Amino acid sequence: MPLPLARLPSLDLLRGFVAVGRRMSITQAADDLCLTQSAVSRQIKALEEALG
Repeated sequence: MPLPLARLPSLDLLRGFVAVGRRMSITQAADDLCLTQSAVSRQIKALEEALG
């Protein structure tokens, strides 16, 4: 069943997820995205919560 539009994750959360998946490292993903490690970690946590 598709998610309602209000529950879809933001593009920023998806970018963080993709960067971590590509680099297999939150530190390297954060460098690529010009974010802190904690910001990327929060993005991953928010994505997990959004998707259940």
